[in-house]
Amino acid sequence: MMSGKLRHRVDIKLPSDTKDSRGQRSGVATITATRVPCSIETLTGRELEIARQVVSNATLRVKMRSPGFVLTTRHFLLFGTRQLNIGHINDVNQIGREFILTCGEAV
Repeated sequence: MMSGKLRHRVDIKLPSDTKDSRGQRSGVATITATRVPCSIETLTGRELEIARQVVSNATLRVKMRSPGFVLTTRHFLLFGTRQLNIGHINDVNQIGREFILTCGEAV
């Protein structure tokens, strides 16, 4: 992956595990990485149809290098004020250096 294509910056966060009396998550999300360089692309046409077969609310593809920790679908990305929920993680070549994430934007 060419470093010049990673022009966006995102924060990777993990939701709080604490729950309130109704069983809903409460508390502040934990920041696990800040200002991670990545490439964010909007899915359109045929790509969008294929991605939605795997992740029902898929709208974006995010390409990034390994953030240095185990990335899971519990994490979410914060891009400015937009929250991007990770639906699928593709580890390119299965060596843990480059990831392609299929994400949906939280409303």
